Amino acid sequence: MSTAGDVKASTTTKNGTFYSSWSEFLAISSYGTILSKDMGITSGNYNQNGIASNTEALICKLSPLTIANNKCKDSKKTGNSGVAFNSTSINRVVKRYTLTTDDDNSAKTLNNIDLSHDYTLSGSRYRYTYLSGDATINEAGEDLLGITHIIYSRGNITINTNLKTSPNVTDISDTAQYIIISEKDIKIAAGVQRIDAWLVAKNGKVDTCANYRTVDSGSGDLVSSATCNQKLTINGPILAKQLYLKRTYGAGVGTNSSAVAETINLPASALMWSYYQSRSYPQAYTTYLRELAPRF
Repeated sequence: MSTAGDVKASTTTKNGTFYSSWSEFLAISSYGTILSKDMGITSGNYNQNGIASNTEALICKLSPLTIANNKCKDSKKTGNSGVAFNSTSINRVVKRYTLTTDDDNSAKTLNNIDLSHDYTLSGSRYRYTYLSGDATINEAGEDLLGITHIIYSRGNITINTNLKTSPNVTDISDTAQYIIISEKDIKIAAGVQRIDAWLVAKNGKVDTCANYRTVDSGSGDLVSSATCNQKLTINGPILAKQLYLKRTYGAGVGTNSSAVAETINLPASALMWSYYQSRSYPQAYTTYLRELAPRF
């Protein structure tokens, strides 16, 4: 997980047990806070089932995989790594997986999308859905196998159905991927439970329960334990200006209190797909230039 600013994740203490979100791997904030006593996320897996209490003395222990540019014991918080953040990754993904020419005639104006047939271009291994404005994905069709389906929109994209890739992979060429790119926001409906896709909101946010709002985000009724209570799993990276994780699964009683509401994975299948892409369509980027004095 990498961000330029604060990680604003709520924490909860229930029956003397402290719960919060956590990152299994590296957590980096360039200039903000990742964990303080009242806000943020832990790293590693120390807090996956909750801990007895949250005190300032535990902040460092709960953050073994958080990069910090300050002394945790002194500041009583983690973050502020000083590692510069930029949008290079987002821009490269958008450039790599969007049309090379801006052909307005190929853009579809669709409010309701069925990905099984709503695509502009199609090849043996690629499908491309190019949208001119806001749209909602309501149907996905069969699980993807050996296909990369790119959905690009100049407006907001709402995901109202599960998006799955097929588990029946016998060769690396069978790996499949959805890549969803929005110039604005990607909104995930409350009933969606699984998304096997890259989610790229170039200039906006990814909202995992867009039907409901938090105090400072969204529209509609407020999020509660009775709403946004479906477990969500996203298998793929997320690149966005903001990420709002609003699911409340696990906010029940007893042992269910420690159930995970949202899981974001980077599965081996995504890495295999990436390797196959690089092997099939290799590209080299110039990352550094320096002029040298002529040699006489």
